[in-house]
Amino acid sequence: MFYQHNMLTGLPFNGQPLQAPTTHPYLLQGIQQSTNAMNTISDNYDAQKKLTATYENISIDQELAMKQNFLAGLMYKPLICGPQYQSPINYNLLSSDLQSLICDICARTGWYENVVLLMILSSISIATRGRYRLQLDYNWSETLSLYTFVVAESGERKSSLVNLLKEPFQNFLNERNTVISQINEQNEEKVKMFERGKKVLEKDAAKQAYKESRNDETGLDAEKFMQLCLANADTLSKVSERYKISTKKAIRIFSDHITEKAIYRDMEEHGECLSFFEAEGNTIVNMLQNKNSGAILDIFLKGYTGESLSYKTARGDDVMLRAPFISMAFMVQSDILSRLYSNQMFNDIGLTSRFIPYFCNVPTQLTYRQDHYRHVVLDTYQQKIKTMLERNYTQESNRKIRVIQVTPEAYNKIKDFEQYIYINHNSYHNSVKSFRSKLHGTAARIAALLHIYAHDKPEDHPLELREMLAGISIADMIFPHAEFAFYPPGLTAYHNAQKIVEWIRKHRHCKFTSRDVAQGTAVIKNANIFPALDLLESHFIMAQVIRPGHPRACGVNLNFG
Repeated sequence: MFYQHNMLTGLPFNGQPLQAPTTHPYLLQGIQQSTNAMNTISDNYDAQKKLTATYENISIDQELAMKQNFLAGLMYKPLICGPQYQSPINYNLLSSDLQSLICDICARTGWYENVVLLMILSSISIATRGRYRLQLDYNWSETLSLYTFVVAESGERKSSLVNLLKEPFQNFLNERNTVISQINEQNEEKVKMFERGKKVLEKDAAKQAYKESRNDETGLDAEKFMQLCLANADTLSKVSERYKISTKKAIRIFSDHITEKAIYRDMEEHGECLSFFEAEGNTIVNMLQNKNSGAILDIFLKGYTGESLSYKTARGDDVMLRAPFISMAFMVQSDILSRLYSNQMFNDIGLTSRFIPYFCNVPTQLTYRQDHYRHVVLDTYQQKIKTMLERNYTQESNRKIRVIQVTPEAYNKIKDFEQYIYINHNSYHNSVKSFRSKLHGTAARIAALLHIYAHDKPEDHPLELREMLAGISIADMIFPHAEFAFYPPGLTAYHNAQKIVEWIRKHRHCKFTSRDVAQGTAVIKNANIFPALDLLESHFIMAQVIRPGHPRACGVNLNFG
């Protein structure tokens, strides 16, 4: 029999419309039974899913409990901000007076010698004022700029070290600016005396012109009087121009201005140089992260390489910097540096690859005694910095740049180090490749700064092998710190792990999930949460159970307080 289908119900019929429900009870009964069966299957399926989820949760809880019991027998390791290992510096390559200086400052301040060495190198770099360039071969030259960021947490007396090393700079500024102030006062008094004398001369000249222009018979010849007055005024103007006295601007080494306009103005007025030496870096990080700071980023990129650039002021004037030079040293907390290295734009444009990061978690290598207080090595350092400033400081934009050459042995060694870097530091992380490509240049810069500290006129002596080996040793020590700063499981993970630890302690959590972390802390993305949890697990602070399709389950070590 041929059946058609009802357009409304979809059920087959033989061409005759279906009658009222009471006409076909068996058909409706079948539909009802089929519907009940399907509902039963659906309910069973949902129940099975819930039962499976319950069993999975029980399994996750059991596995987490087992891991927590295992952790209970272990002591957790405190979180450390920095690499687990670094190459030691060969301090025997440094001059004896520099070793004594490091020991003296370590004894005075309690800081690690590696930190002291890096900050001394920054001091030397600042004192060069961009007056030196290291020429390694025809195509390869380096400025002596350093961007140093030492990471130390709050309360570790960062200011004590910074203030001690800045003392010779402040003394130089005070002496020079005192002399400039006295000269300006004397000039101001001379200007006042000259103005008084000028008024007397003008009065006498007017009287004389009046006498010469007046006739008893015809009276005053106004035209002649005006001509004589103009002639006298022209003569006085020439005298004023000849003896014109201008005030001198106070000198400045460290910048306390952070606006785009002020930075370019400071560099234009103070020898195209800009320096920072501070015990905190929040201000400069805020400046760099400003969305409208394109010109500021440009000056920090070019100030490292010494490439020329121009800047157009709001009035439309062009500020041309022929050879800008920036050197800076900051002692910052880890969260400050984390903001820089987590900024992908800074990594892409190569700004962070110019930084020298150092994390203060490594014990000392040198041995030093309190009797270093009796030594005069700190006075020697202050005198050396003063001598460098007296020779190098200028407010002229066309400063003369002196060239330091290298011996063939030193050149061959730095080229060997370049090959060594690519073989032994062949990291698969793209973020650190830019830093790695600049590491041999950093070693050469450090070697040149050691060379400048050793010679009053460093351009008269080539950089030797021993100095280059010292620069290489220091640069090789720095690389693991850069790796930690760049890698996602490094500095960023440490900073986020600290936030999670504070959240655990505040709420006394024993168990939680990664979803709880996202909802309860400022760490809200899994890309940031997971590396931080992995770091905490590696330090036995907590254990994790990771299952596909589920948030990570975490149990805290019962020994963790």
